[in-house]
Order: sequence, then structure tokens, then C-alpha cells
Amino acid sequence: MPIHMLEGTPVAKKVRAQVRETIEKMRVDEKDRPCLVILSVGKDTASEVYVRSKMNAALDCGIVASHRQLYCTQDELISYIAHLNEDPGVHAII
Repeated sequence: MPIHMLEGTPVAKKVRAQVRETIEKMRVDEKDRPCLVILSVGKDTASEVYVRSKMNAALDCGIVASHRQLYCTQDELISYIAHLNEDPGVHAII
């Protein structure tokens, strides 16, 4: 049985194109774009790379994304997440 190598980049591009197309079909006007908020607590180099990749992926798909770098306690983080959950302009939180 021959071995076939799956290249992730072309697959990712195809998925992103499908997501972008779906988002465009769902939009009513220019202001009606999905919004992703990425939360980071503390500072970590590996996390910064991850956040950057998620921001780029969101932009590529037509999703508004913002990164919030937080230095807070667990209770403050929970409160902040609850606040974001109440915001109708925020559709997803990482």
C-alpha cells in the first residue's frame, strides 16, 4: 500500500476559504462580522505564537479578532469572561 503524505497547508487554506465564504453569506452588512476575543493570562512566548496564528487565521476568514493580555487573579478572569459573555458583539472566546 503506497504512503500518501497529507500536506496541512493546502487543507487549511481550503477550510479557511469555506469558512470565509460561509461568513460572507451570513453577513447582513459590513458591521455584521463575527468577533473572536482571545484571552491570555500572564506572559508566555509559546502562547504569543499561538495567539498570533489564531489572529491571522481569523483575519484570513473575515472574522474580527482581538487579543486581550491580562494580568489578573482567577476571580477577576472569571468576571471578565462573564462580562464578555454578556457582550452581544462577541461571538467566541478563546
